Amino acid sequence: MSYKLSAEESAAIDVELGLRKRHLGRPVLVVEDNPLNREITQLLLSKAGLKADAVDSGPAAVAQAAREAYSLIVMDIAMPGLDGVEAARQIRELPGYDQTPIVALTACVFGQDRDYCLSGGLDDFLTKPVTVPRLYRTLLHWLDVGQGYELPRPRQVL
Repeated sequence: MSYKLSAEESAAIDVELGLRKRHLGRPVLVVEDNPLNREITQLLLSKAGLKADAVDSGPAAVAQAAREAYSLIVMDIAMPGLDGVEAARQIRELPGYDQTPIVALTACVFGQDRDYCLSGGLDDFLTKPVTVPRLYRTLLHWLDVGQGYELPRPRQVL
């Protein structure tokens, strides 16, 4: 008896392979104040072949981005103190980060939350809980954009 992959499972494997093939070892920063969410996201990114560093706050994200160059940042939005949008604004002011993709991964699900993120300089918006295929597709898209593989989707408030 053999197991046949569903179309979604097959697509997820293809996207993971795309990440590994085109972006193996690329540095990605995960910014998440919840320890379990931070660990899971970091593990998923590492599983896809990315070099995933993680920090637990907006100020730590700004400091870490100043120390090391990242190809992409995954940013929680609702964090105490310096929220993800303000942290993204400060990171955008650092040398070399004006075009670095920053993707919100947040429990904030309302349209005004998405608008706030996109108008604040983030490039994309994923809501928790996110599926692994959707996370990988989004990361692959934005990492590809950074390497000239794809045209970027325009930043816009819908």
